[in-house]
Amino acid sequence: MIVRIVPPLPEQPESRGSGPVGADDPAREAIRAALARNVAKLTRHESGVRAGTPDSVRKLRIAARRLRSDLNTFRPLLDPEWAKALSQELGALARSVGTARDREVTLHRLERDVEVLPPGAPLEATLDYLRTVLTADLATAQEGAVAALDSDGTAALIAAMQVAAEDPRTNAE
Repeated sequence: MIVRIVPPLPEQPESRGSGPVGADDPAREAIRAALARNVAKLTRHESGVRAGTPDSVRKLRIAARRLRSDLNTFRPLLDPEWAKALSQELGALARSVGTARDREVTLHRLERDVEVLPPGAPLEATLDYLRTVLTADLATAQEGAVAALDSDGTAALIAAMQVAAEDPRTNAE
Protein backbone atom coordinates (compact mmCIF):
# COMPACT_ATOMS: atom_id res chain seq x y z
CA MET A 1 0.00 0.00 0.00
CA ILE A 2 1.30 3.44 -0.88
CA VAL A 3 1.40 5.90 2.01
CA ARG A 4 0.55 9.56 1.49
CA ILE A 5 3.75 11.64 1.62
CA VAL A 6 2.28 15.05 0.81
CA PRO A 7 -1.20 16.18 -0.14
CA PRO A 8 -1.76 16.44 -3.90
CA LEU A 9 -0.86 19.82 -5.31
CA PRO A 10 -3.61 21.85 -6.98
CA GLU A 11 -1.22 22.78 -9.78
CA GLN A 12 1.90 21.02 -10.95
CA PRO A 13 5.08 23.12 -10.95
CA GLU A 14 6.50 24.20 -14.26
CA SER A 15 9.51 22.07 -15.05
CA ARG A 16 12.72 23.76 -16.03
CA GLY A 17 13.44 20.80 -18.30
CA SER A 18 16.25 18.34 -18.15
CA GLY A 19 18.78 20.06 -20.34
CA PRO A 20 22.48 19.40 -20.15
CA VAL A 21 24.26 20.14 -16.90
CA GLY A 22 27.71 21.61 -17.20
CA ALA A 23 30.81 20.87 -15.16
CA ASP A 24 30.55 24.27 -13.48
CA ASP A 25 26.92 23.79 -12.44
CA PRO A 26 26.19 22.92 -8.81
CA ALA A 27 25.50 19.28 -7.97
CA ARG A 28 21.93 20.29 -7.16
CA GLU A 29 21.40 20.96 -10.88
CA ALA A 30 22.58 17.48 -11.78
CA ILE A 31 20.18 16.04 -9.20
CA ARG A 32 17.34 18.19 -10.49
CA ALA A 33 18.01 17.28 -14.13
CA ALA A 34 18.18 13.54 -13.42
CA LEU A 35 14.98 13.57 -11.38
CA ALA A 36 13.16 15.77 -13.91
CA ARG A 37 14.06 13.45 -16.79
CA ASN A 38 12.76 10.36 -15.02
CA VAL A 39 9.72 12.04 -13.45
CA ALA A 40 8.67 13.05 -16.98
CA LYS A 41 8.95 9.39 -18.01
CA LEU A 42 7.02 8.24 -14.96
CA THR A 43 4.12 10.60 -15.66
CA ARG A 44 4.12 9.79 -19.38
CA HIS A 45 3.96 6.06 -18.71
CA GLU A 46 1.37 6.51 -15.97
CA SER A 47 -0.88 7.97 -18.68
CA GLY A 48 0.00 5.05 -20.93
CA VAL A 49 -0.96 2.50 -18.27
CA ARG A 50 -4.29 4.25 -17.79
CA ALA A 51 -4.89 4.18 -21.56
CA GLY A 52 -3.87 0.52 -21.84
CA THR A 53 -0.95 1.35 -24.12
CA PRO A 54 1.13 -1.77 -24.74
CA ASP A 55 4.37 -1.95 -22.74
CA SER A 56 3.46 1.05 -20.55
CA VAL A 57 3.45 -0.98 -17.34
CA ARG A 58 7.01 -2.13 -18.01
CA LYS A 59 8.11 1.41 -18.86
CA LEU A 60 6.43 2.86 -15.75
CA ARG A 61 8.26 0.31 -13.61
CA ILE A 62 11.55 1.19 -15.33
CA ALA A 63 10.95 4.90 -14.68
CA ALA A 64 10.25 4.17 -11.00
CA ARG A 65 13.39 2.02 -10.78
CA ARG A 66 15.48 4.75 -12.40
CA LEU A 67 14.13 7.34 -10.00
CA ARG A 68 15.04 5.06 -7.10
CA SER A 69 18.48 4.70 -8.63
CA ASP A 70 18.79 8.49 -8.94
CA LEU A 71 17.88 8.88 -5.27
CA ASN A 72 20.42 6.22 -4.34
CA THR A 73 23.15 7.69 -6.56
CA PHE A 74 22.73 11.15 -5.06
CA ARG A 75 22.08 9.83 -1.52
CA PRO A 76 25.18 11.50 0.01
CA LEU A 77 23.87 14.87 -1.19
CA LEU A 78 20.20 14.43 -0.31
CA ASP A 79 18.18 14.72 2.87
CA PRO A 80 18.34 11.05 3.93
CA GLU A 81 14.82 10.67 5.33
CA TRP A 82 13.26 12.45 2.35
CA ALA A 83 15.15 10.34 -0.20
CA LYS A 84 14.41 7.10 1.68
CA ALA A 85 10.68 7.86 1.89
CA LEU A 86 10.47 8.67 -1.82
CA SER A 87 12.44 5.57 -2.73
CA GLN A 88 10.16 3.35 -0.66
CA GLU A 89 7.07 4.90 -2.22
CA LEU A 90 8.46 4.38 -5.73
CA GLY A 91 9.12 0.74 -4.89
CA ALA A 92 5.56 0.35 -3.64
CA LEU A 93 4.24 1.93 -6.84
CA ALA A 94 6.25 -0.48 -9.00
CA ARG A 95 5.01 -3.44 -6.97
CA SER A 96 1.40 -2.26 -7.16
CA VAL A 97 1.39 -2.57 -10.96
CA GLY A 98 3.58 -5.67 -11.00
CA THR A 99 0.74 -8.15 -11.46
CA ALA A 100 -0.18 -6.55 -14.79
CA ARG A 101 3.41 -6.82 -15.94
CA ASP A 102 3.63 -10.44 -14.81
CA ARG A 103 0.54 -11.27 -16.88
CA GLU A 104 1.97 -9.52 -19.95
CA VAL A 105 5.20 -11.49 -19.67
CA THR A 106 3.37 -14.77 -19.15
CA LEU A 107 1.20 -14.23 -22.21
CA HIS A 108 4.17 -13.31 -24.43
CA ARG A 109 6.24 -16.25 -23.24
CA LEU A 110 3.45 -18.75 -23.74
CA GLU A 111 2.71 -17.37 -27.21
CA ARG A 112 6.37 -17.81 -28.04
CA ASP A 113 6.57 -21.28 -26.51
CA VAL A 114 3.49 -22.51 -28.37
CA GLU A 115 5.32 -21.80 -31.63
CA VAL A 116 7.70 -24.69 -30.89
CA LEU A 117 5.02 -27.33 -30.43
CA PRO A 118 5.70 -30.46 -32.49
CA PRO A 119 4.21 -30.76 -35.97
CA GLY A 120 0.58 -31.79 -35.89
CA ALA A 121 -0.07 -30.20 -32.48
CA PRO A 122 -3.17 -27.99 -32.35
CA LEU A 123 -1.19 -24.74 -32.56
CA GLU A 124 -4.04 -22.37 -33.41
CA ALA A 125 -6.45 -23.92 -30.93
CA THR A 126 -3.81 -23.73 -28.21
CA LEU A 127 -3.03 -20.09 -29.03
CA ASP A 128 -6.73 -19.21 -29.07
CA TYR A 129 -7.24 -20.85 -25.69
CA LEU A 130 -4.21 -19.16 -24.12
CA ARG A 131 -5.15 -15.77 -25.51
CA THR A 132 -8.74 -16.10 -24.30
CA VAL A 133 -7.80 -17.13 -20.78
CA LEU A 134 -4.75 -14.93 -20.34
CA THR A 135 -6.20 -11.87 -22.05
CA ALA A 136 -9.06 -11.89 -19.55
CA ASP A 137 -6.56 -12.31 -16.71
CA LEU A 138 -4.43 -9.51 -18.16
CA ALA A 139 -7.48 -7.23 -18.38
CA THR A 140 -8.21 -7.85 -14.69
CA ALA A 141 -4.57 -7.14 -13.79
CA GLN A 142 -4.66 -3.98 -15.93
CA GLU A 143 -7.75 -2.81 -14.03
CA GLY A 144 -5.83 -3.43 -10.80
CA ALA A 145 -2.91 -1.36 -12.06
CA VAL A 146 -5.20 1.53 -12.93
CA ALA A 147 -6.88 1.24 -9.52
CA ALA A 148 -3.43 1.46 -7.89
CA LEU A 149 -2.66 4.55 -9.96
CA ASP A 150 -6.00 6.08 -8.94
CA SER A 151 -5.12 5.88 -5.25
CA ASP A 152 -4.50 9.03 -3.25
CA GLY A 153 -1.07 7.69 -2.35
CA THR A 154 0.00 7.48 -5.99
CA ALA A 155 -1.30 10.97 -6.70
CA ALA A 156 0.64 12.24 -3.69
CA LEU A 157 3.79 10.38 -4.76
CA ILE A 158 3.68 11.77 -8.29
CA ALA A 159 3.09 15.28 -6.94
CA ALA A 160 5.99 14.81 -4.49
CA MET A 161 8.25 13.57 -7.30
CA GLN A 162 7.34 16.56 -9.45
CA VAL A 163 8.25 18.86 -6.56
CA ALA A 164 11.46 16.85 -6.01
CA ALA A 165 12.40 17.28 -9.65
CA GLU A 166 11.95 21.01 -9.37
CA ASP A 167 13.40 21.52 -5.90
CA PRO A 168 15.29 18.49 -4.51
CA ARG A 169 15.96 18.46 -0.77
CA THR A 170 19.70 18.46 -0.49
CA ASN A 171 21.87 18.31 2.64
CA ALA A 172 22.83 21.94 2.14
CA GLU A 173 19.32 23.08 3.10
